[in-house]
Amino acid sequence: MAVLTETATLLPVSTPTWTVTPTDTTTPRPIPTATNTVTPTPTATSTPTDTPTATHTPTPASTATPTPLSEDLRNRILETYQLIFHTQVNAEMLSEAAARVQAGELTGFDALGATLALVGLMEGVDQGYAERKPLDLLTSPYADAQEVHETLKDILARWWNEEIDSTQVLTEVEPELTRIDGIVGGAERTLARTYGFDMEEMAQYRQEVLDSIPDMLKPTVVPEPR
Repeated sequence: MAVLTETATLLPVSTPTWTVTPTDTTTPRPIPTATNTVTPTPTATSTPTDTPTATHTPTPASTATPTPLSEDLRNRILETYQLIFHTQVNAEMLSEAAARVQAGELTGFDALGATLALVGLMEGVDQGYAERKPLDLLTSPYADAQEVHETLKDILARWWNEEIDSTQVLTEVEPELTRIDGIVGGAERTLARTYGFDMEEMAQYRQEVLDSIPDMLKPTVVPEPR
């Protein structure tokens, strides 16, 4: 991509550590984040750092009696949720990168690095959708999120191929940001209602990750010659 040229600091999204109320006495083991696979194939050279993980003890989400969770079911829930949420992260990353390119904050190799990082993220989520079967309860938000993902891939591919510029990227991504936010929020409400996940805790975890996105696209500082 000639116009876009970034080296980004890419933060992998960690597995959430929510407590479910009530649940069984099995200690759930963390699951790996979906192995995140777009149209271009370059690989980003980024420095991973940890993203925030909610650690506070949640309160019961509702007075309804949630379905008890086995370890296997909990893992499947988190796998499905994370893939949906990673789609939102990618949408926010694409918007942030385009905004910084438009503002002249990302140029040259920094812009290229950011674009390559986005390619890697999109490819990872693409692979996740191809390999994972969604939890039945989340089939609808999963399918909706996958549609958003396909739109994001198309936008990024056309930006990479210089068919659109950063201004057009921002215009096309804007409705997808609104849509995926509603999709993730709906999935969280379903999990809270059915399994007792705490809505406040889930919202805090999600916001912490989204707030960290600007740091994922830090431009490289080149020292001035003395």
